[in-house]
Amino acid sequence: MNLLNTNIFKHDTEVDKSHKLNTKELSNWLMQLRFTKEELTSLIKLCSNSLNSNHVNDEEILLEFEKMNQENNHLLSILHKYMSIREHIAECEDTQCDTTYLNEHKIHKKNYLQHMDRYIKLKDQFYVDVNKQLNLDNND
Repeated sequence: MNLLNTNIFKHDTEVDKSHKLNTKELSNWLMQLRFTKEELTSLIKLCSNSLNSNHVNDEEILLEFEKMNQENNHLLSILHKYMSIREHIAECEDTQCDTTYLNEHKIHKKNYLQHMDRYIKLKDQFYVDVNKQLNLDNND
């Protein structure tokens, strides 16, 4: 199976279809993680600038964004390595080999989804805090 060609054809086996769909999914994860990296860079800059303006809660969230950025970079690295390993799927000659790749994908999917869930919660909390600060500032 050629992983570069993720088009699904009638003659593809169910396993081939799964591998192709997993490859597309992995590509989407990588794209989302790159976007998250850019967004985190902007949020870190925003918080750093805000610290200079003496907003009290910004240091804590800045540290959380920096930690999340490290985790994001780590996951990006892991998934890039995983993508390169997936090139060997074509060499699978038995069900056990295919199953190993399918199970590994499930593990990476779980890690990716957990990471994105933590990131979204952190970002949501940041916006709640910013909204509170803006409302407090407007009430003065």
